[in-house]
Amino acid sequence: MNIQKELIDWAKETVEVYNKQSTNLGFYTQTPLCNITQTPDLLILGINPGYDGGIKNKTGEELLKGNPCFEGKDIIKVMSEDRDENKKIKGWALWHKIHKMLDFTGKGKLLEKSDNFVLSNMIFFGTTKESQIPKIKKEECAKQTIKLISILHPKVVLLLGSQSRKLFDRVSENKLEVLVPNSMCHCMSGKSHVLAIKHTAYYYSSIEMELIGKTIGYLLDHQEETINSETIRASSIKEEIIRFEQKQRIINLQGNESLYYLKQKISAKGCNIMIDHNGHLIYEYYCNNAHNKYIKANGTISIEISYDNKQCSFSLMTKGNHPEDLLKKVQETCDELKVFKMDSKDCFVADVGTDDGKIVEFFNVLLAKIKKYRETDCPK
Repeated sequence: MNIQKELIDWAKETVEVYNKQSTNLGFYTQTPLCNITQTPDLLILGINPGYDGGIKNKTGEELLKGNPCFEGKDIIKVMSEDRDENKKIKGWALWHKIHKMLDFTGKGKLLEKSDNFVLSNMIFFGTTKESQIPKIKKEECAKQTIKLISILHPKVVLLLGSQSRKLFDRVSENKLEVLVPNSMCHCMSGKSHVLAIKHTAYYYSSIEMELIGKTIGYLLDHQEETINSETIRASSIKEEIIRFEQKQRIINLQGNESLYYLKQKISAKGCNIMIDHNGHLIYEYYCNNAHNKYIKANGTISIEISYDNKQCSFSLMTKGNHPEDLLKKVQETCDELKVFKMDSKDCFVADVGTDDGKIVEFFNVLLAKIKKYRETDCPK
């Protein structure tokens, strides 16, 4: 049986499964599955499409067409765009970050041809936030993605984010093992390697991106072998793993003191504040604003601060509908105080050894601007 015949049968079954869970919510895959004729090198799986939409009660044929945003377009061009003529950020940050990871092992071109990879999700219901998925049997939906893995037989499955990892573990016969603490988990699914990492929306240091890229490269080159985490740690990338873990220990020792100082000194109101197990100081603003209304139902903003070898950096993540407005606030503060500068699409870095007092001043100004924006300026 060829791949397309299996996919057609799978799509019909999947539509039935999803319609049993909810007939009021649209669902879709990401990159089209209707043209696949060979095993892809890489299958990338998030938790669910982070956008409202999809077709309700669709047919299997429609499901295989993928995300409506790709219809009639060059997929690689859509994903790989950098900035438009007005210098507004475009493209898919996910594509850019994974491409950069793969470049460390000389395999960046893998993402430059749509036949080489498939982008999909553990759950296909389209919502702006994973938490907005109704109380359905997520496991029943995710089992269809496990079946998709068995049909496509990708060399590597890349799971993005903790929710994807946890759901995979609940529905798969093969359980993920920790490969590198706080960075990667691995297992086999049939003949496919499964590698779980944090979501690409989060900040990655260069050394971690290099390690993940080289790990993916190693797995691609050893696709025919059934190996486990212990085998990988003893492989040709063991030096990179050791180097990353050593640097993490240094970062934790150097960064924790500064992070606790920032947490104590930064003035922030109306948000949740925590230091997570990865050593990141997080300020998170939830959906409700001063008017006790949702900001277009998805206004969560998260500022994640970390230290890497005495260098402070932060990333801005938002589920809101106006990320450009927020990035403008950040850039204004960067231009005004000259403490941080943009490193990538949503990541900003300070010079190594920047005084903690200047960093506190920066975040006091920035968080005040974000609070004002949410309470008075943000479109309702």
